[in-house]
Amino acid sequence: MAMSPQAVAFGIEAVIRLGQAGKSAYEARILDQTIALPNIDVAQLDAPQRAVQIVSDAIMNGDLPGSWAEDHDLVAAGDTSPAGLAAQGRIIAAATRLNADFAVKSELQAVAVLKQWHEDANRISPLGRIGLEVANLALDYVSANPALFGVRGNGQILVTSIATSLADLLPDPDDPNAPGTDFASGSIRIFTEAGLRALHQNVDKLIDEAHLQDLASSTLKPLIDAVAAGNSPGQPWYDLRDEFLGPVAEAAIDVLARHQVAFLGNKFDVDSKVGALSQSVLLAIKDEGLADYLGKEGVIKTYRAVLDTVVTRPELFFGDPRSDADRLKQHVLLNSITHLRANSPPFNPALGSALIATAFETVGANAPLLVRLADIDANDWTVPLSKISENLVEQVSLGLAEGLASGQRPDILSRVFNDEQAQHFLAIILEQVTRTPGMIADNTSPEVRLLVQCLARAIAEQKSILLSADDWQRIARSIAREVAENPGRLIKTNLPPDQEQLLFLLLSGALDAAAGDGGRGAGSVLFGSTLVQTIETLVQTAAGNAARALANEQAVKDLIIGLALFTRNNPDLVGRLEWLELFRHHIAGVMDSGELPEFNAAHLLGPVLEQ
Repeated sequence: MAMSPQAVAFGIEAVIRLGQAGKSAYEARILDQTIALPNIDVAQLDAPQRAVQIVSDAIMNGDLPGSWAEDHDLVAAGDTSPAGLAAQGRIIAAATRLNADFAVKSELQAVAVLKQWHEDANRISPLGRIGLEVANLALDYVSANPALFGVRGNGQILVTSIATSLADLLPDPDDPNAPGTDFASGSIRIFTEAGLRALHQNVDKLIDEAHLQDLASSTLKPLIDAVAAGNSPGQPWYDLRDEFLGPVAEAAIDVLARHQVAFLGNKFDVDSKVGALSQSVLLAIKDEGLADYLGKEGVIKTYRAVLDTVVTRPELFFGDPRSDADRLKQHVLLNSITHLRANSPPFNPALGSALIATAFETVGANAPLLVRLADIDANDWTVPLSKISENLVEQVSLGLAEGLASGQRPDILSRVFNDEQAQHFLAIILEQVTRTPGMIADNTSPEVRLLVQCLARAIAEQKSILLSADDWQRIARSIAREVAENPGRLIKTNLPPDQEQLLFLLLSGALDAAAGDGGRGAGSVLFGSTLVQTIETLVQTAAGNAARALANEQAVKDLIIGLALFTRNNPDLVGRLEWLELFRHHIAGVMDSGELPEFNAAHLLGPVLEQ
């Protein structure tokens, strides 16, 4: 009879109280007990030596994990002690599973060793074995986090909840050879470890036990069903279970902890959004090579963002969890990664996963603005939203790659921004454009691509670095807003390829003038915040007079150069505040007429002082 969930939960707490000594004593009793063997000629028993070679080769070839040898003694063939013969039996059993020819040959040679390690001698039900695994894990974890298991602590709630779900998760609790049993055993252990870690980080949250139980079942059951349908140890599902299931479970529990209200009344059955998304992501890792480009951290970052958005905006998604999860996987993950691969560099796993996650989050946050009323009425938003998210990834990645490649310093992005700053830079642009649905209507976004292209090219055209990453982020926010709110002025989508965009001409002109001003050491004020405000004023003025700004673009640049020279020559009269006031006073007139003022104190300062 399988152990009851209550017995498993009690066993966990009992093992925690007994401590490591009890665990070690149990292991020693099993390993050191006397084993009766038939009288055999050990000198002719060559099976262990061959078995050791097969296992060693399997470890080198990657068919067995490298840690296998650390957990199993590779003893010499001549060791006839009880422990040695028991170890030989384990080696032979492993070699038999790995090599069919050896299995046939060793069936008679090793029968004496194998039969003495009889499976019925100390049989523990599958549920009991899982319970011991969870107990051992809880012991290790709680030794590092003793405060976690207080009365009704979150750790206790999670362990109890997992234990309650064990019987449902195991394919057949009474059959240790049932398909998926090994996978289920390891999955539950990994899920428990991930859950303890996630709850420890959210220890101030109150989490309902039933929801954790449903979450465990929802996240694990589809994966166990998948492996039971045809996978065996050594195949990709097992590798993914060990590598990715923990972070995926931790991300899911973290989202649950932060959005409890959204989950209330939404049971996590096996067809729910959590189970569908978890399986969809792991299938993409297994079958589509999702992790080959994004890496482990990138996959989890993307999964967390998608699940977070789905939970906070449940009305947008999952009329049918399975089909909707597949659509999200195709558009948000696989297609987006194809676009990122085509534009790498500058995109790397960190920047690429951040762009995918941010695009989906911003699309979800602004969803009602971005879809048609017909889609809202039909309650079918998943496809258009996932396509919009994919399209934004494509256009932003293409624009950034094109802009940097056309500049004089295509590698400058990593010199100005670290990974986090570059991610924030792109997030600022996405945040602005998603508030303006016309920029990404009909899933085509040339304006977005051209906006990013102009900014990236301006960064790569700098002759000297006068702006920090924070400065560029501020410029990106201001310019993205102006472009969004002034269609067809600063950026034209139908411009002939031999003509420059007005936005780029303005940016490059201001940066060139500032670079030629000699820097702070020469008395220039055109750097940092002052240069940012100059560019913001320039772009805002041009947005209201685009045709004249284009016609008098050189005069605008000359105004900056002339005012900069006047400032350097009159440091006692003009500082950064006076510079900004002079520029704001003269820029509209110069942009409109192309006529420059006289660069002397009487003509420049007189009108300003009179105001």
